[in-house]
Amino acid sequence: MSHQPLTLTVITDTHYFSPKIGTEGSAYDTANSRSQKLLAQSAPLLEAAFTQIAADKRTDIVLIAGDVTNDGELCSHMEFIELLRSLRARGKRLFVITATHDYDERGTVNGYRGDEIIRIPSVKRHQLFEMYREFGPDAALSVHRESMSYAAQLAPGYRLLALNDDGPFVPEQRAWIEAQTREAHDAGEFIFAMTHHPVIAPSPMYELIGKGDIDEEHRAFAAYLADLGIPLIFTGHTHTHNIGRGQSPRGNVLYAVSTSSLVGYPAAMRIVTLNPAAGEVRIQSELIRESASFDLGGKTLQEYLEAHLTGVIRDMIFTAAEDVDALAYKAIAISIPPRTIYRHGWFIKPLARRLCRLKVKTAGRWTRRETGLRPADYADIADELVVNHVIQVVLALFSGSGDFPPDGAYCKITVGMLNIIDSILDALHIDLGKLIKVRPTVRELIEPLLYPAGIPSYDAVLPLYPFLPEGESREALPPPPAPDTVKPSRKGKGILCAAAVVGLLGLPVWVPVVCGSYLRHRIKYGKKMRG
Repeated sequence: MSHQPLTLTVITDTHYFSPKIGTEGSAYDTANSRSQKLLAQSAPLLEAAFTQIAADKRTDIVLIAGDVTNDGELCSHMEFIELLRSLRARGKRLFVITATHDYDERGTVNGYRGDEIIRIPSVKRHQLFEMYREFGPDAALSVHRESMSYAAQLAPGYRLLALNDDGPFVPEQRAWIEAQTREAHDAGEFIFAMTHHPVIAPSPMYELIGKGDIDEEHRAFAAYLADLGIPLIFTGHTHTHNIGRGQSPRGNVLYAVSTSSLVGYPAAMRIVTLNPAAGEVRIQSELIRESASFDLGGKTLQEYLEAHLTGVIRDMIFTAAEDVDALAYKAIAISIPPRTIYRHGWFIKPLARRLCRLKVKTAGRWTRRETGLRPADYADIADELVVNHVIQVVLALFSGSGDFPPDGAYCKITVGMLNIIDSILDALHIDLGKLIKVRPTVRELIEPLLYPAGIPSYDAVLPLYPFLPEGESREALPPPPAPDTVKPSRKGKGILCAAAVVGLLGLPVWVPVVCGSYLRHRIKYGKKMRG
C-alpha cells in the first residue's frame, strides 16, 4: 500500500481539576504544595492548549494518552468531556484512553473546603468506557472491551492501537493485539500504538525512582511490541518529555515517545508526521502559546510553570532536612513512593542538611583532581549553593532538556563528584548494578540528565528499520557517543582509610549517635517503612 504522510497531535496527562473540587484554603494549599501540576489553573490552561490545537490546520487527529483527570473526580470528568466535545466541534477527531488517575474504586476522592479535606464522588473503572466511547471506541475497527483497548483506522494505510494498561496485559488482550497487528500487516498498513505507562524508561534515574511504573512486564512488553512489527508507541504518566529507543533480542526497534503533562512544566505537545514510505517519523514539540486566562504574575507561561516546579523541588529539599513525614507526602510529586522515604529517612535528613549549605566552590575543591578546574574557572558560580544546581537537574528530568555543556564547570564538578562516589563504592566492593538493577555506576544514573545525548527530546527524525520476522536478526544498534571530560576518581580507598581512622578515634561518639538515630527512626516509622 502506498502511504501518504500522516500528521497528528499527541498530548497526555491533562489531569483536569474541576474548580468544584476546591482551590482555596489550607487543605488545598497542602495538596498543591507537592504537585508538579497547576491544579487550580488546569481548566484555563487546557482551554488555551485546546484553542491552539483547534487552530492548527496541519492535522485533524488528536491522541490523548491517559490520566485525563486529576484523580477521577466525577465533576472533573463531566467538565473535561465538554472540553473534548468543544474541540471535536472545531473539526478535530479525538482518540482517547483513560488511565489510573481516572477512577477510584472506592467511589469517592478528596475534595477541599477551607482547612478541611472532604470526600466527593469519583468515577469507578467500569464507568469509563461508556463515558469516553465517543472519543475513539465508537469509530474503532475493533474493541477489546475488558481492557478498554481499541484499534482505529486513522487514515488509509494507518492503524492505531490504543492500549489501556491500567491492569496487566492479560493473554486475551495480547491475543487481540497480535490479531490486530497481523491484520494491519496483511493489509500493508503502518501500525503504531498508544498506551499510558512507559515501556522504556525516559532516563536511568527515572527507572530507579519509578520502579513501580517500569516493571519487568513493561520492559518485556517493549520487546514484544517490537517483534510484532510495531515500531512506535506514544506514552505518558512520567510527565517527562523524552524519546527513547529500545531493541528486542532479535533486533527489532521500538521508539517510545513520552510526552510531558499538559498542565505541568514544560506543558508541551507533539506534532508527529508518520512517513513510512520515506522510512521515517518526524517529531516536533510545541509549547502552549495561547494566552491562559489566569494571573501569571508578570511571567511568561513557561516561566510560571518552571517557577512552580522549582518551588516544589526547593521546598522538598529543605523539607528533607527537617521532616520525614512531610517529605514522604511531597516526594510523590517526583514519583518517589513514601515507603522509600521512610526506609532511608534516617540518613536522608543529615545529607539534606549538608546539601542545603554546600557551595559550588567547596565541591570544586573536592573534585579538582578529577576535573582539572582551577578556582578561576568557576569563580562566577563559586558562591552559589549546590542545591540550586540540583534543582536544575530535577527540572531537566521533566523537561528532557538538560543544558549543562560537558566541558562546562557545572557539569564537570557534578561528574567529578559522581566519580568520587563511584570510587568509594568500588573500594567497598559494592556492585551497584546488582544492587539497584538499573545502571552499574552513580555517574551513569545522573549524567544523562545534565546534557542532551541520544535522541533529542523535542524535535527529532526517527529512522524506521525494516521489520525482522522470526528467524532473522540484526546487530545491536550502537549507543550514542558519550563525551568524557572528567577523569575517573582514585580517591575511594583514601577516603575510606581516612574515614576508618576518624571512625576509630571517634568510635565511642559516632556509634551511639548513628545507631541511636537509626533505632529512633525505626521505632517511629517502622510500620510506614513496611508500606
